[in-house]
Amino acid sequence: MNFRKFLKQWFGFTRRERTGSIVLLGILLVVLVIRMAGSASGKRDSEPSAFSETREDSETEASPSAYELLQNPAMLRRTEQGESGFHQQDQSDSRQRSKQAHLLDLNRADSAELEALPGIGPVLAVRIIKYRYLLGYFHSVDQLYDVYGLNENVIEMNRHIFTCDTGMIRKIYINSASYSDLLRHPYINQPQVEAIVSYRRLSGPVTGISDLIRNRIFSDTELKRLEPYLEFK
Repeated sequence: MNFRKFLKQWFGFTRRERTGSIVLLGILLVVLVIRMAGSASGKRDSEPSAFSETREDSETEASPSAYELLQNPAMLRRTEQGESGFHQQDQSDSRQRSKQAHLLDLNRADSAELEALPGIGPVLAVRIIKYRYLLGYFHSVDQLYDVYGLNENVIEMNRHIFTCDTGMIRKIYINSASYSDLLRHPYINQPQVEAIVSYRRLSGPVTGISDLIRNRIFSDTELKRLEPYLEFK
């Protein structure tokens, strides 16, 4: 026995009544589902999340409102001082980066970089590089005064951008360097080379600056400029 016969036999429904009953049941089910869905959505919206509360709290703590600043002059001053401090730090960092970007290391500069400086043409650029090689690299900007033809005014004009990486200095191993190696350095002349070689032969290794001073091989002024290049090992 199917469902239609069952309804007709037990409830006496006509065909039109059965159709109406089915439609009515469908409408009731749809209404019930909509009400249940709306109730669940409203419950979720009414419960704020922990994340939103934390975010709102952090934003409130991080930036006081305009009303709070107006009501509390001390807070306003602290805020202004903090912003001023950040601006000053940014400006200081910017100036430092700009200064470093414009420095020129005399021990690394090539001829093109030197030629680009005011007062230094291709001839002087080559002389600076050759003298740098003979020295074993610069340890002071003042050593540029030893470069033939380089005007004092040109050195002072460019002094503010010059720097020297002293870690590149090539040492003179005074106890093992040959006669020709010692003589090649611009700060050591032939009589001084002969005195060093003679001292090593007669007295043994040179132990330090004091040996050179005691034997009057160099003057105090000569040793002062030569000392950065000496190695006594």
